[in-house]
Amino acid sequence: MEMELNTIIEKIKKEGIGEAESKAADILKQAQAKADKIIAEAEKKKEDIIKKAKNDAENLKKNGEEALSQASRDVILALKESITAVFDALIKKEVAQQLPPEVLKEVIVNLIRKFSEDKEAEIEVLLSEKDKNSIEGALLGVFKGEVGKGLTIKVSPSIEHGFRIGKKGESSYYDFTDEAIAESFKTYLNPKIKELLT
Repeated sequence: MEMELNTIIEKIKKEGIGEAESKAADILKQAQAKADKIIAEAEKKKEDIIKKAKNDAENLKKNGEEALSQASRDVILALKESITAVFDALIKKEVAQQLPPEVLKEVIVNLIRKFSEDKEAEIEVLLSEKDKNSIEGALLGVFKGEVGKGLTIKVSPSIEHGFRIGKKGESSYYDFTDEAIAESFKTYLNPKIKELLT
């Protein structure tokens, strides 16, 4: 009986140990699978984080380069505009200096004579207040009796230097103001200046 009991105990031990070993092996296998899965997920997350960081860095670099490029273009355009504005102001100043009252009077006299060939024409001259005050008397003296219907000399607040002349009542004038003459020069000069700057 003792032999049988030992055999049963041995059998129970073997089955218990075998089952425990089997369960331990299953638990170990499951734990290893979970660990492998966690490691794989961690590796994937690490790769995703690195990839995102690289993309973010690349985008930041690209955006920075684009912003720098745009800022450079803006500075160049502003510089070109400033230089052009300086040239425009210089041209206008030079034109204004070349139109003193004596020159204005001479040019206006010649134009009035041309207009007065039409004896019915009433001629209108627009000047700045300063220029009107300095040459009006001389103009009226020269043309007293020469101009058919008359000569009107008026002040225009939009004129700084120079003059406009035309037939009274008509909407078109010949524009000899410093701005109009400077604008004619600018039309030619500005493309040349811009060409030099590019």
